Amino acid sequence: MPRKIPYGKKQLSVLISTETYNKLMKYVVETYGKYHGALSKCVEDILNHFLSNTPPSVNVYTPKGGEGDSPPSPTHTHVQNSGNLFTPYTIGDNQIVYNHVETSKTQDRVKEAFNEVIQAYKGLKKIDYHPYEVLYSDFIQAIQKVKGIDPRTVDKYVNLFKSRGLIEIETRGKNTFVKILYGNPQE
Repeated sequence: MPRKIPYGKKQLSVLISTETYNKLMKYVVETYGKYHGALSKCVEDILNHFLSNTPPSVNVYTPKGGEGDSPPSPTHTHVQNSGNLFTPYTIGDNQIVYNHVETSKTQDRVKEAFNEVIQAYKGLKKIDYHPYEVLYSDFIQAIQKVKGIDPRTVDKYVNLFKSRGLIEIETRGKNTFVKILYGNPQE
């Protein structure tokens, strides 16, 4: 028979490294004087402390097929101070909020990747001027030349460039175009 969860509590199951687990268990016994019942209290105290020091966010992920953005990759779910991109915390029922912290280093890398793609496009088309508008298929070909041909990689860079306001995608008639918004003299 499954254990009954007390009213007002939620069960949380997570996987952590053995090293982190051992540190946590040592901390629980040292801080609370016992293990039984203290682990939940300790984790809750740590999470409440962390969450009370976390600023509001706009990027909401609702698990189990709800509305909202998909969660970021696990490599980006660390504390802001570590220099990584996302800080997780919860609000409401079953929602995890990721506070996107974009560093200037990240912005520079995105612009650097974008400039590499534009240079590849110029090489493919044998032009020396900065393009204002290009065919979508040519832009994809330039991304593939620089970043690889995997469709997921290509989609990632198209979406990244769109989300950062570096490009706009526009369809006219049967053709799809990429309007280059970054690096043009008209900026």
